[in-house]
Amino acid sequence: MKYSVFTVSTPEFDFEETARRLSELGYDGVEWRVGDPPPIQPPEHHNFENRYWSFNKSTLDINYIERDASIVKELCDHYGLEICSLSANYNPSKFEEVKSIIIAADKIGCRQIRLFGTFYDGTRNYNEMLEDLIEDTKKLIPLSEEFNVKMIFEIHAGFIIPGASSAYRFASHFDPKNVGIIYDAGNLIYEGLENPKMGLEILGPYLSHVHLKNAVWQDKSTDCDGTRYFEPTSADMNKGYFDIKKLIQLLKEINYKGFLSTEDFSLTKSTEQKLIDNIKFLRSI
Repeated sequence: MKYSVFTVSTPEFDFEETARRLSELGYDGVEWRVGDPPPIQPPEHHNFENRYWSFNKSTLDINYIERDASIVKELCDHYGLEICSLSANYNPSKFEEVKSIIIAADKIGCRQIRLFGTFYDGTRNYNEMLEDLIEDTKKLIPLSEEFNVKMIFEIHAGFIIPGASSAYRFASHFDPKNVGIIYDAGNLIYEGLENPKMGLEILGPYLSHVHLKNAVWQDKSTDCDGTRYFEPTSADMNKGYFDIKKLIQLLKEINYKGFLSTEDFSLTKSTEQKLIDNIKFLRSI
């Protein structure tokens, strides 16, 4: 297994700073965020908690994706890092955007891109949404095959693939050489958690990538009748509800050779300190 960082969690660093620091700390690769570029100045709602998304300087501009992909490729070659994914939040229905990422990935020798499923808010039937996702993904398969770039879909709370079983139900319609799944430890605490061993067994050949972060449930409010409500929130890698050590043991047992990509949204430390502590923690395991 190899160590990488998803740059959504390095918002203060530009391309060069991210590549340099990850190389210095001993990471093996980078998972680059793709999306709209950050504004020239931090927006009014920008703060320590939402900086990952509001003003992220390690984001490849979707409007100039081939240019930015070439820039980070040169940096990663210089610093001895592998680009393990170009990762966007787009659904397959965004055909042109996904096509541009696939082409850019191929040009820099990156063999997988991250996509999302479909957001579930209860206004549409799940089965109809699943069929739409399958049909939209089918339209992209010829591009996946032509450029030899796999589309990997992240297990994510709030979407129609929040767990291993639902992810397999979608992915099983495709050849695992074209479509894979990202097993995301922290997201599963929010929604979709199954026995991790069973989850990995369910995914089988569709397991393509692993995101490591953690979360806990905490008190949100209490009604006048004493009913208590809880909500999940990000936590330090080694202090959340997901047993990261156990997960890595299970991945070793199935001979997983891919990347462990940290995506740490916890708020107790600086970005720099999290990068230092997380690689130390993973090496200790």
